[in-house]
Amino acid sequence: MELFEEDLYRAETAETQEVDINTLTELYQPLIGVFSLSLYLTLYSERTQKEALKHSRLVRLTGCDIDSILKARQQLEKYGLLKTYYSADTNTYLYRLYAPKAPRRFLEHAVFGMQLRSRLERVEYERSRRLFESAFDLKGYKDVSERMVNGLDGMSVSDYENFQREIETDAEDENFGFSSNFDYQRFMNGLTDLQFPLSLRTTENLRFIGALASSVNMDMNEFRKMVLNSIDFNTKTFDRNGLYQRLVRSMDANRKKEVSYSDAPADYLSYCLNNAPVSASSLRILEYLANDLQYSNEVINVIIEICLESNNNRFTRSYVDKIVETFGASNVKTLEDALKMKKILVKNQNSQIRRNRRIYKAEAKKEEEGQSISMDELRKMMEDLEA
Repeated sequence: MELFEEDLYRAETAETQEVDINTLTELYQPLIGVFSLSLYLTLYSERTQKEALKHSRLVRLTGCDIDSILKARQQLEKYGLLKTYYSADTNTYLYRLYAPKAPRRFLEHAVFGMQLRSRLERVEYERSRRLFESAFDLKGYKDVSERMVNGLDGMSVSDYENFQREIETDAEDENFGFSSNFDYQRFMNGLTDLQFPLSLRTTENLRFIGALASSVNMDMNEFRKMVLNSIDFNTKTFDRNGLYQRLVRSMDANRKKEVSYSDAPADYLSYCLNNAPVSASSLRILEYLANDLQYSNEVINVIIEICLESNNNRFTRSYVDKIVETFGASNVKTLEDALKMKKILVKNQNSQIRRNRRIYKAEAKKEEEGQSISMDELRKMMEDLEA
């Protein structure tokens, strides 16, 4: 969405704690860039402004043009420091700022810590890390601080405790959109800038790699070779579609003869399609089921069976969404739940087929006799089939 200097904005903070400038500058700045840091601090300083302001103000305060403001904002969004909301009625943007992660959480994060180490290289990374080592370790300690109970607009004790949990709990995704099933540290271990250029270790590329790897069962070294072979070192670009194709060809060459519900969904889908290669669109559907909906391999493979058996052997997103809606309404979580739901769905489908066949035969017979089937007769046939 294009941004203009005349567009209005407001800024607010999502949390009550003060922003840790050291964490922002030492840990986040190498990843988000100086323009994004400047934008964050500027918006943070304006969080108490009551009136909506024009983006031309941000241009003058930061010294960035409006396009640079947009790119800086998007960087903040990618790293969980900002969420953007827009009202078309008032042409106003609401910028909600989030506090940076605690240093330890940032440094131990599978991707952020890895990106920082790659960006700074070993010596400077260790120097930055030591800056935060002096923070007191609270392990083994219990918080015995006095807490306010009825001081917040007459809240009850339980309401206040819930409120306290909310402000102390990080509501953001702990993995920031990265796959929790992929070992990023192991994947990046030993890779040099010559093998995997730092400019290509972007948040988008690393999320893509993790999501794709999580949908298949494959040796890490083999998968890493595919990733490196998908890099064009002349143009310094990463060929995502090329990685898809390499993955598909590899699965086809190493196809299992026997499968089970616990197998990787991509392998299971290929088996159900007579060992045909799995398309890129099908892989994206499997990623959606595994990463967005957090279904296990067993449940995903049952969904594959239902979809193929009920959708003329076609694995499509629209039909999968119908199955997912049914699974969600019935709170299907385990393989046992999924198989029970499959039995119900198959039974309903078979009843529909028998119903259609009986209606068709009745209509054909009436047509031969020069008559037409009445609504009462049609309703009676349907009731008999449902009984």
